[in-house]
Amino acid sequence: MFLLQKRLKHIKLKLKEWNKKEHGNIFAAKKAIEGKMQELNQGLIIDGFDEIRNDQVTKYHHEWEELCKQEEIFWRQKSRVQWLKEGERNTSIFHRSTISNKVHNRISVIKNERGILHNSHAEIEKTLVKHFQGIAKETSFDKENPIRNFTRQIPRLVSSEDNFNLNKPVTKEEVSGVLKEMQNGKALGPDGFNVDFFKACWSIVKKDILNVVEDSRINKTMLKALNTSFISLIPKQEAMQTPDKFRPIALCNVVYKIISKVVANTLKPLLPSLVSVEQVGYVEGSKILKNIIQAHQVVNSLTINGKADMIMQLDIAKAYDKLSWNYIKKTLIAFGFDHNWVRWIMALVTSSSFSILVNGSPSVTFLPSRGLRQGDPLSPFLFILMMEELGRSINHSKEVGKIKGLQLSDRGPTWTHQQFVDDTMLKGIPTVKEAQAFKQILDEFSKASAMEVNLTKSKIVFFNTNIAIQKNIANILGFQRDSLPSKYLGIPLTSKPLHKSIWEPIIN
Repeated sequence: MFLLQKRLKHIKLKLKEWNKKEHGNIFAAKKAIEGKMQELNQGLIIDGFDEIRNDQVTKYHHEWEELCKQEEIFWRQKSRVQWLKEGERNTSIFHRSTISNKVHNRISVIKNERGILHNSHAEIEKTLVKHFQGIAKETSFDKENPIRNFTRQIPRLVSSEDNFNLNKPVTKEEVSGVLKEMQNGKALGPDGFNVDFFKACWSIVKKDILNVVEDSRINKTMLKALNTSFISLIPKQEAMQTPDKFRPIALCNVVYKIISKVVANTLKPLLPSLVSVEQVGYVEGSKILKNIIQAHQVVNSLTINGKADMIMQLDIAKAYDKLSWNYIKKTLIAFGFDHNWVRWIMALVTSSSFSILVNGSPSVTFLPSRGLRQGDPLSPFLFILMMEELGRSINHSKEVGKIKGLQLSDRGPTWTHQQFVDDTMLKGIPTVKEAQAFKQILDEFSKASAMEVNLTKSKIVFFNTNIAIQKNIANILGFQRDSLPSKYLGIPLTSKPLHKSIWEPIIN
């Protein structure tokens, strides 16, 4: 890993020199050639046809075409527009897209925790680093007992054969397959190399990359220099001024992503046997539509049958960013994953370092002590395994009679929850006992995992329930009372027919 990192640094310098010498400033070169072509054409008009001048114009025109091609590629790479391809002179579209992204994502002012506005680059960087460093820092609270109590609900589902397959040497076909799966033109990591480079030079670098993947697997380690990430901040809405209104997306180095994706591909086939039927996120064969249809079925049935019931939509604050590393480790061991494989996973997760991109410039680097990165190929699969504990704890409470759940008909199934990654909908009868049972599970889950339920964004909808009971239950849970129509997984949730006016914003 160390040798590859040194080679990449060396070739990066050589490529910069080559680019400067071979291509230089393409915009200045294009302008210069346009000037020469104009001068020659003027001569042809004034002095008449001249074969030598005409050949020069043709030569310059070919050079100009080549520079236009380079300019188009340059702006496409900066714009990262995926639905257009270069080759049809889309330069202006790529250029406009680049400028639009720059303006949209530009942070011109930021408000710190005391409500003071800052507009200088240094202060904006300081405020953002302080905020995200705080999120990525593990609390001093001892989680051993909460984690132990919570992981009891997880059965050992990973067999010795599964563990044997997970620990097998990585083949060159696996590594090259992973690289082929990766999309071209994605944003660069801190090392400055994109996927396109590794694909174009695969015949040269494949042996080094395979050695690095095997080095990481055998020694259960990850070189920190290869596991650095830029954090790109995407505004959730227009004109955001506080750090919490930005979504942090990690731009990882391609070498790390190859290792991470190799591991993710070995884990992926096991997920259907590890994850409960209530979870449909990132599980092959499951679809988000299943949960949407089920939610509408529940709402329509409750509206018609007149039963007293409640549904709750959880919002987990900074779900990926706050996840406890110790919780991840203990959960994987509880599932029955081999300790050596868990060590490899934890090496990938815990060796990361961050630098925030503030208007294109990287901030000072800081080290996290918890959380998963949005942008890491392995993160989604690990995350749904962590959310599985919440689902299994709810199912256990139903089995022992603490939670009754929601039953639409006398002979129908009893539903207590459904999940799409961290989007969780709870279902039950509106009683104090039921509310207290759900509250206890959520509190234990928060203590064990460090993920906190956002009470201001979590909603509860009651059906055919007395107002006094509604208020009492809402106070116990701390959720906001809501009414239909609302939204679930981006789709309108209502008991009424879905008219054109409801769908128009989604279609737009």
